[in-house]
Amino acid sequence: MAALDELRAKIDEADAKIVELLNTRAALVLQVKAAKEKHKLDIYSPNREQEIIERVATLAEGGSFPPQSLERIFREVV
Repeated sequence: MAALDELRAKIDEADAKIVELLNTRAALVLQVKAAKEKHKLDIYSPNREQEIIERVATLAEGGSFPPQSLERIFREVV
């Protein structure tokens, strides 16, 4: 049972890192938004959004997490 507890602790650590990275990403997005507003650029960029989704799908290849699931997650994140 100790092995199970250790695995669960590692999952908790991974979850904390994911939340930290999402918060970092959100802060960067706000900086991008401010730069776009300063230069009077459109906030929404569907091409950039598609680039992100495609890059995530490529990064997912060979991993344990299904690429289609990561695409759905990143659509929500973006």
